[in-house]
Amino acid sequence: MQQKKLSCSLLIIVGLFFYGYVQSQITLRVSNTHSYPLYNYPVRISLLEIKDSLAVKKDYQIKDKNTGKNLLLQRIHSQSAEKMEFILFQDDFKKHEVKLYTLTAVDKSISTQPSKVFCRFVPERMDDFAWENDRIAFRMYGPSLEQELVSSGIDVWLKKTSQLIINTWYDRGDYHEDHGQGLDCYSVGPSLGCGGLAIWNNKNLYSSRNFTSWKIYENGPLRLRFELTYEPWEVNGLLISETKQISLIAGHQFNKIKSHFHIQGEEGKVTVAVGLKIHEELNPHLQSDHNQGWISVWEETLENGAYGCAVLLDPGNIKKIIEAEAHILILTDISDNDTLTYYTGAGWDQSESFGSEQDWIDYIGQMAKQIQGSVGIEFE
Repeated sequence: MQQKKLSCSLLIIVGLFFYGYVQSQITLRVSNTHSYPLYNYPVRISLLEIKDSLAVKKDYQIKDKNTGKNLLLQRIHSQSAEKMEFILFQDDFKKHEVKLYTLTAVDKSISTQPSKVFCRFVPERMDDFAWENDRIAFRMYGPSLEQELVSSGIDVWLKKTSQLIINTWYDRGDYHEDHGQGLDCYSVGPSLGCGGLAIWNNKNLYSSRNFTSWKIYENGPLRLRFELTYEPWEVNGLLISETKQISLIAGHQFNKIKSHFHIQGEEGKVTVAVGLKIHEELNPHLQSDHNQGWISVWEETLENGAYGCAVLLDPGNIKKIIEAEAHILILTDISDNDTLTYYTGAGWDQSESFGSEQDWIDYIGQMAKQIQGSVGIEFE
């Protein structure tokens, strides 16, 4: 019997039991090593690390060994030069809980579960790029809209259904009205919206224009991932270029955003502001926690309930939290060729997930822990 470590982006503990022959099925033991629960937690398994124990087939299935429930699974590729392939699935874990799963290699998956995420470029609506999961939806603005609006802010579509709605809402064309599934009542304009960014210089925000190109890497059934590219913009003698990669996983309110920068100029270093628009007419309530690394705005509409927007960033990278230009902002320094990773999302009190601002704040705190979390994995 031989043990082998599994390489994952998460902190993973693995015992790989090798029997001298390739099996069509192995047992997976997953442990929550923390004293707090993990919800819709993404578990990632490297196919390279299990190739000597599990037969190589065209597809795989994963099942909860206790309940017999088949779980939705997605094969994904890493962004590293090695281009490693992984299996991704999700589950909830109570604190210190251990769960067993059966991973089976199959020629063809029999899963009929629909995708829980979706993204697409929307040329018929002036080059929007829109994306969603089973809880929330977002969009950003492309080049055609610049004749009406220049904005790199993030728009929010509030949902009270787990169904995917982007195509339906665009086809219908009146998504500013709630027809039972939710609506777009969030106003972005030329602001940062819900988690956009800008360069902070001399107490002013300098944003890019609308995105100029896009590329989709993953589109379900559990996770979507795409990339937006922006034309360089000048700030105080420096030329800033940004490529933004956004991913969203099922069951979560928060996007993971990785913005990669090139800075041309003598200094080669700038301060970036990641922020949330403050709508003064909506009785905004601002909260922040430097130690946990988040900011939040909770706002009340006249007819469509209340919603919250938030940004999460590694507390060690936060320079300052401020209010300026009708935004609450997290400031952080970056240099040429740096990648800034942060999370941004929204929640609505008309959905099943949140009934109050306190529910939203509790969720932010939970996510601040969860994005730092890990699970232990063993194969039998």
